[in-house]
Amino acid sequence: MGTLLAIVAVAVMLILLQQPVSELEHIVAQARRLKFIGAGLQALAAFWIVLRWPLVAARAARKGVIREHEVATVVAARQKVAALLLAYVLLVAIGAGELGRLAAAIF
Repeated sequence: MGTLLAIVAVAVMLILLQQPVSELEHIVAQARRLKFIGAGLQALAAFWIVLRWPLVAARAARKGVIREHEVATVVAARQKVAALLLAYVLLVAIGAGELGRLAAAIF
């Protein structure tokens, strides 16, 4: 899977290197718009995980990721999971730079 991602990344870079600078500016603007769609999808996925956390823990127990006696402890950790996923969405999916620009625009 990693090899496939590397091949796709190299192919995209080679295509972008062949584009004129004016076209690259347009492509970058489009990519910024798509970034918010990706961040929104990741936020929805995080929300779904927190909402269905007991089912996620039960599935993990069935798959052997956690032991049966640990399920109650894992289910009780829902708030910690929510906090970590929120931090991920804010800092990685959206990004610290975007949050800074948003704060600068508000204040």
